[in-house]
Parts: sequence; structure tokens; C-alpha cells
Amino acid sequence: MSCTRNTVVLVAVGLLLTYVPFQAMGATSSLQAASAKNKTKLAVCAPVKALTKSCSSKAGPTALMDQLCSELLAPAKATADSKDPSKLHYGCGVATAAQVDKLSSGLAALEPRVAAAAAQASSSQATLAQGQNQTAELSAGVNALRAAVAALAAQVASVQQQQLAGAANTSDITQKIAALSATRAQTAQQLASLAAANQTVAQGIAEVKAASQQCTCGAELAVVNATTAAVQSAQAAGVAAISSVNATAESAKAAVATGSAAIASVNASIATLAANLPTINVTGLVTLSALSSIDAATLNGVPAAQYLRARIVLYSASSTTTFTANLGGRSGADAKCVAPTSTGQPAGLVRVRAFLSVSATDQIADFPTLYGVPTGLPIQTASGQVLASNFSTLLRGSIPVSLDAAGVLPFASTWWTGSNADGSVSTATGLANTCIGWTDAGSNPNGQAGRSGTTGSAWISFSALPCGLQVYVLCLAF
Repeated sequence: MSCTRNTVVLVAVGLLLTYVPFQAMGATSSLQAASAKNKTKLAVCAPVKALTKSCSSKAGPTALMDQLCSELLAPAKATADSKDPSKLHYGCGVATAAQVDKLSSGLAALEPRVAAAAAQASSSQATLAQGQNQTAELSAGVNALRAAVAALAAQVASVQQQQLAGAANTSDITQKIAALSATRAQTAQQLASLAAANQTVAQGIAEVKAASQQCTCGAELAVVNATTAAVQSAQAAGVAAISSVNATAESAKAAVATGSAAIASVNASIATLAANLPTINVTGLVTLSALSSIDAATLNGVPAAQYLRARIVLYSASSTTTFTANLGGRSGADAKCVAPTSTGQPAGLVRVRAFLSVSATDQIADFPTLYGVPTGLPIQTASGQVLASNFSTLLRGSIPVSLDAAGVLPFASTWWTGSNADGSVSTATGLANTCIGWTDAGSNPNGQAGRSGTTGSAWISFSALPCGLQVYVLCLAF
């Protein structure tokens, strides 16, 4: 219906603009002239009457349509306007210069809406292009998943090859059992032959004994008896050997049965894996190429045992670079302790903190609670020299060796601490000596500093220095 309204508007505007000369600007003319104009207007209004149905059935009134339709449906004859006698109604309605201007303004107001609709269409095209790009990315992800599934299928094939190899071993064992059974049968035949020979010898002995009653041959009989005893001993050994062979054969059969059960279990596992393969999410699995890149080089050449050893190390953020007190607060100071910004961070220790107090709620004494620093491990230098047996001992006012002697800092140098000897935040006249939380490098506020050449409490609480001075920063790695 909106399309019908727009068509009606355009047709009506055309009619009104075409027949503006027939308006009441000539209202002082005679009725005869008005009658001639009325004839012309009636001919023009014929198609307008066809719009009457559209005007009467329009859905959702609009100001422009209501005004236009009321003018188009005016009486189809020339009559003087009741409000303004200088105007005449000509069949299709009243048309004055002011109304034409108003309709022109209405059309001009429609132009921004058309432009907005065109801009919206352009935005829709951009959205469509973005969707196509996302579809391409999803297609690439699907291809990657297919490659991962192919890799898993290759692993399954490898397991199946191993299964076939196990089946080959089972066949070999079966052949050995068959050979043992054949050997056992051959031994049984030999035993039967020995038994037959024994019977023959026994018959011979009986004959010899019978003959001995007729002649003197005791020595010969003794030899025969010894031979018979040897034959009987050999028979007993043969029986024992056959029993051993039987036991070995039974053991081999049991091993084959166990192997068959193991192979059946492997087959069941492979079947389960094959069934679950389509549901396995392989996007987060480590690839072989990623594993090959993990070597000693990525660990800075430090052995794994060194990484696994728990320790606490006090070190300088840099052996050559000093800093003003504008460290960027806690986060900025901590960042200066991390490689590659820090050249002193010990390999294998990834948790680091700048060894200084920032405020009453972030002070060195509270490091175990705030940052999880272990309390039962010795505090060492990077070279392994022990500065304190544990964290609380470090803050008792003195250390066994100065920081410059231990190689932590250059000789007779200073470093920002913001702390007292017990690790609490240092204050003066109610304000913390931390250069406004280590964010200011001006000369007015101060920052507490420690001294490297002493073992007394001054090692951590030497003096308050202007925040603009360049001094060192110490770090704690654990």
C-alpha cells in the first residue's frame, strides 16, 4: 500500500503542477472563462478519479496523503471557495501557488530519506562482505580440524600395525608350541623304543641267568647288570625331560592366552577411540611441531632441575642503568625487573617484584601476604651467596655481607627502597618517603634509599633523597 501511496503522490503532484495556470489567479475573469477552464479540468481529472479508490482504501494515514487526497476528491465543478472567494474549485481540487510550493517542499523533504535508505543499503552490503570474510575464516578453521583428524587417523593406523605385529608374534609362539609338541611325541617314541629294548635286555638276562646255571660267567653277568642300570637311569631322565617339555608347553599356551586377551583389549580400545574420534576437540592439543620447538634453548640453557629448585634471589634491575623516582608506580617498577628490560633477572624464576615499599598497604614487610613470597627459603644473590636464612631474617636490621661485596650493586651505590629497616614504609611528617608512590621525579618530595656498602640497617634505610636523583632499583625473584 505504501508503494500505491507514493504513486498517487507523484501523479497528483504532476497533475497539480501541470494545471497550476488554471488556478484562481484569474478569479476576476467571467463565469464564461471559468466554464471553459472547467471543461479542460474535467478532461484532466478523469485519471484522477481512478485514484479515488486508492485514497479511500489507504492504510495508515499520513499528513501528505490526507492533504493530497482531500484536494483531489473536491467536487468536480467550478465553485468559489467558501473561505477565499479569489480561489475556485476545479473538479480535481484547489491548486494555489502556496500549495504547489508546499508539495515541492514535501518532495524535497523526501530526498534525505531516500539518501538514508541508500546509505543503509550500502551498510548492508558492507555487513554482507564482512559475513563472507567470517565464512572464509570458518572454512579455514574447518580445514585445520580436518588436518588434525587426519593426523589422529594416522596414529590409529600405527596402533593397528602394532596390533598386526602382535598377531605375528602370536603366530610365532603357536609354531613354537607345535614344534615342542612334535619333540614331545618324538621323545615318547624314543621312550617306547627304550622300553622295548629294556624288555629285550630283560629277556637276554633271563636267558643268561638260565645259561649261568649251566656255565660259570659271573663277570659277564655283572657287566650286563651295570648296563641295565644305566639304561633304566636314562629312561628316568627321559621321563623327567618329557615332563619339563610338557610344563614348558603349558606355560607357552598360558602366555599365548594372555597375549590374546591383551590384543583383544587393544582392539577394544581402538574401537572405542575410533568411535570417539569425531567428538574429540583437537583445537587445544599440542602438535608435534610445537613440541619440537621446546628445547634447552627456549629455557635459556638452564637445566630442568634448576627450574624446579625453589629459591629467592635479590638482584639489581640493571647493573648499569639508574632511575629517577618516577618508576610508574608499583606496576612500572615491577616491569623494570622483568627481562628483557631487566638484564639481571635469574633464569627459571618467573615471579618478580621490585624490592621497595610503595605505601602503607604495599610495603616490603607484607610481600609474603601480598605477593606469595615464600617465608621458609633463604634469600640469595644471583651467584648463590646467602644474604639471610629466610624472609623475616632479612628484615631484622642487618645482613652478613654488604650488597656491593656480594656483587648485587656497584661499590658505594644507593637504591630506592621507601622502607625502614623492618620493611615497613618510611614516613616523614606524616607522608611516605616514596616520591608519591614512585610516580614523581620532582625535587620537593623525597624517597627513602638504601646503601650498598654497609651491613647495618642502612643497607635498606640509609637516607631520604630527592626524587629527581638517579639511583638503582633492586628486585626480588622467587
